[in-house]
Amino acid sequence: MDWLNEIHLALAATDNARIALLLLVVLGVLYALAGHRLLRFMIGLTGFLLAAVSAGIGAGWLSQGNPWVMGGAALVGGICGAMALFFVYRAGVFALGGLGTAVVLHGALAGRPESWVPWAILGGSVLGGLLSLVIERPIMVLATAAIGGWMSTYAGAYLLLGDALPERLAEEATGPLVWAILGTWVSVTLLGASFQFLTGRRKRRDPGTVR
Repeated sequence: MDWLNEIHLALAATDNARIALLLLVVLGVLYALAGHRLLRFMIGLTGFLLAAVSAGIGAGWLSQGNPWVMGGAALVGGICGAMALFFVYRAGVFALGGLGTAVVLHGALAGRPESWVPWAILGGSVLGGLLSLVIERPIMVLATAAIGGWMSTYAGAYLLLGDALPERLAEEATGPLVWAILGTWVSVTLLGASFQFLTGRRKRRDPGTVR
C-alpha cells in the first residue's frame, strides 16, 4: 500500500524514529534479562505493544496514513491492551507464551515459501500459549528472552542500516546479513534465558527471599 510506504519514509526521516528504535533496544534487553522477574510489568508491556500496533495499523488504514490519528489510536489502544492483560493474569501469560513461540517459529521458518508456514506459526503459538499455562516459569523465561532478543536485534539492525535493511534482507535471503541477524538474536536469547534461570535459582536458594 502506498500510504504505508509514505508513513515509513516519514518516520525514517525524523529523529523520533531513532529514539523509538533506541527505546526498543533497551526494552528488548530488559525483556531478555529480567522478563520473568518482572512478569506482570512485561505482560502489561506486551499488551500495550500488541494493542498499540494493531490499533495504529487499523487507524492508518481508515485515515489513509494520518500520523496524528494513528498515534492517538495507538496510544489509546495500547493503554487498553496493557490494562486488559495486566489485570487478567492468565490471559497475559497465554499471550506472552504464544508471542514468544511465534517469534521463535518465525525466525526458524523465515524465507520458506511453503503455504503451511503461516499455519505452523499460528498453531505453534497457540500451543506455546497453552504450555505456558501448565509450565509457566520455563516457558515465560524462554518466551521473554526470545522476544527481547528479537526486539533488540532488529531494532539495532535498523539503527545501523536504516531504510536499506528490508531491501537487503529481501535480496540476501540466505546471505551473511541474515545469518548475522539470526546469530545475534539467538545469542541474545540464550544469554538472556541463561541469566534468568541462574538468577532464579539464586533467588530460590536464598532463605531470606520471599517470592
